[in-house]
Amino acid sequence: MAYARAQASIELISILSVSLLVLGIILATSQSAFEDMQISLSAKMSENSLRMLARNAKNAYESGAGSMQKTNLHIPSTVVPEQSYLADNLINLRLEHKYGIKDIPQPFDVPVRGNISFEPGDYEVYAVSHNGYVYLTYDPSITTDAVIVYLNAEKGKTSSKTIKVRNPGYSESVIKVSIDNPSNVNIDPSWTSAVIEGGEYKELDVSVYSDSSADIKAFMHLMSNSGENETIILNIRVS
Repeated sequence: MAYARAQASIELISILSVSLLVLGIILATSQSAFEDMQISLSAKMSENSLRMLARNAKNAYESGAGSMQKTNLHIPSTVVPEQSYLADNLINLRLEHKYGIKDIPQPFDVPVRGNISFEPGDYEVYAVSHNGYVYLTYDPSITTDAVIVYLNAEKGKTSSKTIKVRNPGYSESVIKVSIDNPSNVNIDPSWTSAVIEGGEYKELDVSVYSDSSADIKAFMHLMSNSGENETIILNIRVS
């Protein structure tokens, strides 16, 4: 009788052991499948957000300089930041997981530049339209109320025009101004360097003086400390 009870106990322990082993395998498999699903979902979210970013960049470009579009960009935890990049009108995210390496390339239909990192997380990316390109950034630093300025000047007299230079971002921005002037006309900005707080603007007066009667085209370049820049075309008619 005692032997039979002992045998039954051994069989019960064996059954429980096998059951626990099977349960452990099921849980491990389920955990692995769940992790794989999360990785796949995160990569899909990245693809969708990159497509939206490309669409918004095109919309901003087509709306003209000064336009700005915001996109929520998802960078997955499997990203390899140092091997992901923005170059040649293309963003490429490189992901690395237990199954190997996967690239998520996203081309852009318009010229783009940018200053964005590729650390994991969710970010608000701004596509800011400038003269001839779109700038991608987490914190925009410069827009202007005009990128083509027409000045009617009188020979031997000084004429001026006022441009509003705005910092649409959150951080203060240092803006520097330079003039590309191929003629002998004097073009003087009211300032060549200024600090503009986030959300604020500063007026920039451009004065022109010429001794000759000739139409002139010059270029004024505005560069922020983040690398974002704008080019303003100055069409000057002297009579």
